[in-house]
Amino acid sequence: SKFLPELKDVKVLKDGEEQPTQSQMTMQQLLSHTAGFSYSFSASDPVDKRYRDQKLLSSKDLDEFIKKLAGIPLRHEPGTRWHYSVAVDVTGAVIERISGQRFDRFLKERIFAPLKMEDTFFDVPEAKLSRFGTNHRWNAEQRKLEVLPPSDYPLSAIRFSCPANSPPAPTTRPRRARSAPRSACRDR
Repeated sequence: SKFLPELKDVKVLKDGEEQPTQSQMTMQQLLSHTAGFSYSFSASDPVDKRYRDQKLLSSKDLDEFIKKLAGIPLRHEPGTRWHYSVAVDVTGAVIERISGQRFDRFLKERIFAPLKMEDTFFDVPEAKLSRFGTNHRWNAEQRKLEVLPPSDYPLSAIRFSCPANSPPAPTTRPRRARSAPRSACRDR
């Protein structure tokens, strides 16, 4: 809650009831997917349903994302269970608040450029789509791995904060694949 005070009083859903958490989540828990969040994949889970109802993954930026997330209970008590979740997105919001930069810019300037990671993107460029890895899913009924068609890739993405003097980037083409959240801001 030091960097994301909106999450200070987040509740956890236990036996259908929202209850206070026994402890505050930590950065270690965010980084290890044990902070108690979820990802909206389960059709039957009430927390995942709230993620979908709130259109959490369609937030315009990480600030709106955190504001929406603060109104949704955790799926698990922090630190008690590993569950793949939006914890990495929350970590991105922490980085934005600490650094004062959009997350995508922070990564580009502090990690990707210094390490010469020229093929690391938040949105796969059209010219490089042929090199994009194929996604798979487990078909439990047929008990086999199957290729996930590109049209089935999750396309909704959280957008990063735009500085006041940076208008939103035009959306001229549909996104074909999601490797990470996409910036909605024009580069300066």
